[in-house]
Amino acid sequence: MTTLIGVFAGSVVSRRAQDRSWNRDQQVAACLRVLQESSTALTGLSEMEASRPASAAQGMILPTTVDWDPWNEALSLINVVADRDIADVAFNAAHLARLDEASAIDLGFPHEFLARNRSAMFGDLKIETR
Repeated sequence: MTTLIGVFAGSVVSRRAQDRSWNRDQQVAACLRVLQESSTALTGLSEMEASRPASAAQGMILPTTVDWDPWNEALSLINVVADRDIADVAFNAAHLARLDEASAIDLGFPHEFLARNRSAMFGDLKIETR
């Protein structure tokens, strides 16, 4: 009877260790995929900006050549297999802001001028936007 209890306890401990190892491996693979796809997206955005024709007017929206599907799949995979802390890092505001900055389009004049905070001083008169 003691032998059966020992075998059962050993199998439970072994199974638990295998599950932890598998989960850790899946998390590492998901993190690597996010890093790879992030690099691919940023490289694609840089290449797209570098190849922007000089004849294209500022603010003109050109079709994107970046394939966003692998990036979205990598983020979805993080949501499925990763711990909460890893998912928070993957969706960190700083990383998303960096991607937004890399993909931003310079609107040029007058769009940038109109988007600014437009409060002006003329003598005693102060004009503010509502």
